[in-house]
Amino acid sequence: MKKKGQISIEFLLVIIVSLVILGFSFFIYTEKNFELITTQERLEAKLLANQLARNINEIYNSGNGASIELNVQSKFGFEYILAVKGNSVRVEYGEFYTDAPLITQNTSDFVGVEGLLNIENQFGRIVVSNV
Repeated sequence: MKKKGQISIEFLLVIIVSLVILGFSFFIYTEKNFELITTQERLEAKLLANQLARNINEIYNSGNGASIELNVQSKFGFEYILAVKGNSVRVEYGEFYTDAPLITQNTSDFVGVEGLLNIENQFGRIVVSNV
């Protein structure tokens, strides 16, 4: 009789230790997954800022009348706000942002969301607008 009680207590102890290890593993997984998503969002925002800045710089260098339609979209479903002001492109995500430099300050101020953008060189002034 005493042996059955001891086996039951040991079995409960093994189950409790297993649940603690499982809970700790789940906590670590959740934390690392959140860090991965945050890093993914930050890197994609930087990629979008650089892509938009590169296209604006190309249109500026191409001269008057040059234009392009650019589809700026998140591949992972994040939401970004795009802004062009002065000599920089800013991509805002959540409460954070990232910048990319432009070679000209002669830009029209633009604030918009992702989607199809028209970038046009109008006599040396870069105009960005939603399509």
